[in-house]
Amino acid sequence: IALALDGETALKIVAETRIDLILLDIMMPGIDGFEVCQRLKSNPKTEEILIIFLTAKNDTDDIVKGFQVGGVDYITKPFRKEELYARVQNHIKLKLFRDWYKIQAEESRNKKYDFLRSLHDLGSLMG
Repeated sequence: IALALDGETALKIVAETRIDLILLDIMMPGIDGFEVCQRLKSNPKTEEILIIFLTAKNDTDDIVKGFQVGGVDYITKPFRKEELYARVQNHIKLKLFRDWYKIQAEESRNKKYDFLRSLHDLGSLMG
């Protein structure tokens, strides 16, 4: 767990620490949460970080923009902690499932490659 009170600090923390999920306010000193999210999503090293906007901005345009810039969820203040916990837990579970699926897909590709290479090697031996 890490805490940043402004966007620049948040970006520095993310650059130095492995982060899986960020609760991000939009209204912060310096760069706003939308800009932080856009920067994270444009960087291949940080693009998979889950970002949940947690903000007092409840205008439809802001909510839509939050999703457009890469947020996975948008919660308005005041919020209920039980709802926040449930949403965080669900997004972490989904991330774990996606990560597991990627690993399985990669292993499957590697097995297919090994099989095809074996067939090629066998064909070369036979002649």
